[in-house]
Amino acid sequence: MSASITAFFDTLPSRIDPARVAGIDTVFAFDIADAGSWTVRLAGGPSVESGIAADASCTIVAKAQHFQE
Repeated sequence: MSASITAFFDTLPSRIDPARVAGIDTVFAFDIADAGSWTVRLAGGPSVESGIAADASCTIVAKAQHFQE
């Protein structure tokens, strides 16, 4: 289960159209139990990094099962 969640975050930047998020300066953190944690930045083009950044605007906490649903 965590492999597919990891793949989701690994490929996320390539699936986001930078033009659609232009001007959005938001940082999302995802804390997925039994899978890991990631930070998604939209400013300057989409990017993903491991862990939860201190400057996250929004933190989403979920169990792996619920995140995949």
